[in-house]
Amino acid sequence: MKNSHHNKSGFRKGLLFPWFGAGLCALFLLWEWAARSAGSDLILPGPRRVLICFLELCRAEGFLPSLGGSFIRVTAGMVIAAPLGLVLGIVAGLDKRALAFLRPLFSVVAATPVMAVILILPLAGGRKNPGVHRLSHGLPRGIRQHH
Repeated sequence: MKNSHHNKSGFRKGLLFPWFGAGLCALFLLWEWAARSAGSDLILPGPRRVLICFLELCRAEGFLPSLGGSFIRVTAGMVIAAPLGLVLGIVAGLDKRALAFLRPLFSVVAATPVMAVILILPLAGGRKNPGVHRLSHGLPRGIRQHH
């Protein structure tokens, strides 16, 4: 009979949390060190600067509704893309003809930079004011000064 204090991997539940916390602290310390080494918020802002700007953004008019809208679009995209990708992957893995047919699509998608997709899709979808552009006019002073 399994002990109720152990998870599936056999570790005691209470022993993992301190390691998670230590890893998180190490990540933030590494980020802070890298930001100080970079010497410029424009190149790599530190965690404190990012938190301050995020809190300012949360108070900016229209940010939270825009963030919510983005979250809904990302979630909808994942709900559509995950099953579609799974089905296409299974079909391509089981049938060489399907793989040959889908390979040009896979090649184009794999070679397209993510940033290009992020900037082009809202325009291709008929949105005259993509969220990135709309939001950039309402950025807090600390972020806006670098533009």
